[in-house]
Amino acid sequence: MALALALAACNKNEIDFQPKTEAEGIPFSATVSAGTGLDTRALAESGTTLQATWAVGETVALIHNGIFDEMTVSAVSGGTATITGTITGYPSDGDPVTIIYPSSAADGTTGNVKSDLLYAQDGTLTGTEGTSIAEKYDVRKGTGTLKVSETGSLNGKVSLQNQFAIFKFTVRTADGTTAVSAKKLTITVGTQDYVITSAMATDVLYAALPATSAQKVTFVARDVFSKTYTCTKDKVTFSAGKYYQSTLKMNTTSITMNGHDYVDMGTVVIGGVEKNLKWAICNVGADNPWDYGDYYAWGETATKSEYNSNWSNYFDTADGGNTFTKYNTTDGKKVLALEDDAASRNWGGTWRIPTDEEWMALLDETYYTWEYIDDYLGDGSNHIGMIVTRKDVSGTDPCAGNFIFLPAAGERKGTNLYDACVGYGYDKGYYWSSSLYTNGSFGARAVYFDYSGANHIVSGRYYGLPIRPLSAVPADESLIEHEYVDMGYGMKWATMNIGAGSPEEDGDFFAWGETAPKSYYGRNTYFDPDYWIYRWKDGPTLGRPIKLEREDDAASVLWGDDWRMPNYEECKMLADKNKFTWTWEDAKKVYKVTSKQTGNSIYLPVPGRKEGETAAVAGTHGGFWASSTRESGEERYAYASAIGYSSVSTTNPAGVFTQWRPYGYSIRPIRVNKVNGHEYIDLGNGLGWALENLGTDAEHPSGGLYSFDNGDPATREWGAPWRTALWTEWKKLVNEENSYKENSASYEQKGWWLVSREALNGTSLLPDRCIFLPATKSEGEADYWTGTKRTDGKRWQIHITDDLTANDYTGQDEWLRAVRPVFTLPAPEDNQGGFKPNEGMNDGIKFQHLDQYTTPSDPDPFDF
Repeated sequence: MALALALAACNKNEIDFQPKTEAEGIPFSATVSAGTGLDTRALAESGTTLQATWAVGETVALIHNGIFDEMTVSAVSGGTATITGTITGYPSDGDPVTIIYPSSAADGTTGNVKSDLLYAQDGTLTGTEGTSIAEKYDVRKGTGTLKVSETGSLNGKVSLQNQFAIFKFTVRTADGTTAVSAKKLTITVGTQDYVITSAMATDVLYAALPATSAQKVTFVARDVFSKTYTCTKDKVTFSAGKYYQSTLKMNTTSITMNGHDYVDMGTVVIGGVEKNLKWAICNVGADNPWDYGDYYAWGETATKSEYNSNWSNYFDTADGGNTFTKYNTTDGKKVLALEDDAASRNWGGTWRIPTDEEWMALLDETYYTWEYIDDYLGDGSNHIGMIVTRKDVSGTDPCAGNFIFLPAAGERKGTNLYDACVGYGYDKGYYWSSSLYTNGSFGARAVYFDYSGANHIVSGRYYGLPIRPLSAVPADESLIEHEYVDMGYGMKWATMNIGAGSPEEDGDFFAWGETAPKSYYGRNTYFDPDYWIYRWKDGPTLGRPIKLEREDDAASVLWGDDWRMPNYEECKMLADKNKFTWTWEDAKKVYKVTSKQTGNSIYLPVPGRKEGETAAVAGTHGGFWASSTRESGEERYAYASAIGYSSVSTTNPAGVFTQWRPYGYSIRPIRVNKVNGHEYIDLGNGLGWALENLGTDAEHPSGGLYSFDNGDPATREWGAPWRTALWTEWKKLVNEENSYKENSASYEQKGWWLVSREALNGTSLLPDRCIFLPATKSEGEADYWTGTKRTDGKRWQIHITDDLTANDYTGQDEWLRAVRPVFTLPAPEDNQGGFKPNEGMNDGIKFQHLDQYTTPSDPDPFDF
């Protein structure tokens, strides 16, 4: 009875005991509008709006209450369309609804247009299926409310508004005259990147962009030559649903080193050092990135017509490849010297063949993607190879998207070319590294790729392979080292002058003792016009040579403590025809100087000298300053020594002479010889003698005093191979038949100068190649330990007195004495020599941007 009363009190129309089921759904039909004057499908190039018609069968997303339903365009009438389908869930009259056309652009989770829809485009209106603007980026959206009864519809007509602006970009150089055939265009609006990648290189690209207001927009285009072009404009505004035409006048930011373009492929950690890799856009001998270029046997610097497997015409063997004169299993040379590096010899500058480690860095999937492509230009010319692209490693990587193209150029064996021009996916790429195969000397490391991927391999040294040059620089500029060549005779010469970008470039000019170049060279601009700072100093027996302090040595100041200017003796050595061969190369206007001890070479340009503002005798004469001088006579203090050479002299091309200090002259640094951070000098007696006593510092100019209680103090303090000089070694040094010693003058620290007789060369003046032994006792005498003990357990020591007499004494190990460290030099045939990789020099070129655009007809938001 209670239930009956309760039911009687209710209106039966307010209770529905048959809830709707989601599976059945509700039929839906509604009419939507494309918006005033705007439709959807195709874009007329001559129009200023999007002109199109609906297409029957297209799908539209209907999003309500978090539910995604797909409707179909069933009829079209002008700018309106009827959409039909089934609406699911439990819709109610008045529920808000979002309609998105096409349905593929809708994100059912958020009820909005997909956020990543525009991130990758192909730049065409009707190009690649599913990616062209007409098929993917003509996106419309409208909102309204549902009308629900037995069927579903909309309350009133809903207008769908276009969500994007459509642009036609014509890409030109900065002056507007030259078309840029772009493979990729990156458009950054605010902080969001939109990347347009064209299958075919073209100067006309279409793009869809969301409406924006007062945003900075940057364009970066990359063409088929891997060149980069940029332009930027601040505070840009454009509207959705509009069609804009813009001519982008872009400034190239491609950088050329020594006449060859390169691409900055970002930084990679190699051997614990972060390096910036700058890859050339072309192979050696190629004019375009897709050209094969020339082929070289490993270590050869010229092409040839035949690459023989019997090694008969290979530069480095005469017995069928069983033994090699260098880069063998015993000489320790594992990387090509610059003189055997085809990239360095043919391109100069800091270009060289990449090492195996540098190729492996390019193969690292953390940093780069490799894509095998059979038509690089997209024009049917079938240029086959790999596109290597830098990834956005950090999320803000400035080199992200940079790429190089490596053509599948095959390899040469005998007189034939293999694995190139084949087609059907069979073209292959082979590229030399500069690294020798570590398990044998017959082969060298190379990179190989085909359609399935890429890896490094070992290839026979006689094969003819292409070369893709590289210049690599440590990202931390403080770690940048300069290249040098071991020229033997204890000397490691820099490969180029200070201020030069390549061995054949002149570099900067310096007055002697100055550490910066300038515009005018004369006495009135000289740092020491009265020549007071560095005067000739007369000692008690011989005139002491003038020698620059390190703070006035341009090589030390500009390149660091590991470098200095060469001294007089080293310049004399380099000019010695018995030790070096001087060959004039007229094509490059340089002297090639080859060591008869190591076989390695350096190249010396002929920049002349600067007098006032003018470079005199440039092109025929050259030279560089020494750090010391031997000049005597009335005006001796106004001059310093230098090495000079001339292309017009064939019998005696080089010699050491004196030059007026205020003149501008080149500087070719020499590498300081160091072991464990301590400098040494080779006196020609098979030993490297330290330049200072153990424990020398500002407070202890004569060094410290040490005992032998805990072993050899030199080894203990400096590490092996340093040790205390043996008694026999000391005797050779101080023996009058082998050495010359001179009591130092009163203006210097008390002590003795010692030099190998071999280095005297008959001069009556004290040579530069000497060491100074300071007095260690207050009375002007010195006691130095030797590393030799007598049979009675006592240790020999050398006692030097003021009359230059060196006497032998013995002492107990616990006594305190001075120590002069030495180590045994390797024999010349054991020196590794060759190229010391320093990964080049910083070119210092910065990117530039140009903000220029043409005026479009409707109006271009990028117009100034």
